[in-house]
Amino acid sequence: MATDSVGRHYVLAAGHCDKGGSVVMPYLTPTGFRRVGLFAHTVDDMYGDIAAIALADTAPPQDARVLSRRPVTGVIDAVTTNDTLCFYGMRSGGHPHCGRVTSPASAADQSHQVVFATAAVHGDSGSPVYRIEPNGDATAVGILDSGTSDSTTATLIKPYLDQWGLRLTCQASPTTTEKCHG
Repeated sequence: MATDSVGRHYVLAAGHCDKGGSVVMPYLTPTGFRRVGLFAHTVDDMYGDIAAIALADTAPPQDARVLSRRPVTGVIDAVTTNDTLCFYGMRSGGHPHCGRVTSPASAADQSHQVVFATAAVHGDSGSPVYRIEPNGDATAVGILDSGTSDSTTATLIKPYLDQWGLRLTCQASPTTTEKCHG
């Protein structure tokens, strides 16, 4: 989740998921779907695949923790081949999928995409990609945009948060006294 300068809430998704119109999702309604917002910003090109959805006031409550338990304490703008990244896919589900970075990117690169060694399936697009810190907290890294049976590509979120004037919604870690740095 993210907020803009006036406090409006956003969620991040894969840019290729923007088909225009309202964003709907299954969420405790008689018809099975509920309007949650509109795409406000979208990039879907060779440099990145990311979007920000401006949430409607009636959107379901959101939890900024990973899997409702791991606090997201900040965002990074670069990764290295020493980093292991994880995601929890809507389709692959079951458990977090993690793998070592095989092709790093940084906000200074023209391409904001990173590749890591774990499988993703069609339908996992838009999943948050994060790095688990030694204390168990999560640091936001990117949004999953594609995958194969042995690698996954994600777009770094930090350059786009900056470009769109958004700030990551995060929380201070319960295990440290550090301030949230989103």
